[in-house]
Amino acid sequence: MEILPGAIIDNYNTTNDSLNFAFNTRALSDYGNLKINIKKC
Repeated sequence: MEILPGAIIDNYNTTNDSLNFAFNTRALSDYGNLKINIKKC
């Protein structure tokens, strides 16, 4: 992921320089499922 200069402004009104991040994902079998039921009261 690349974030170009000036894309982020912080609380002090300063902008970022170029940022580069590298990340990897794991195999699908390494993840699980979460099911949530929402009921109206």
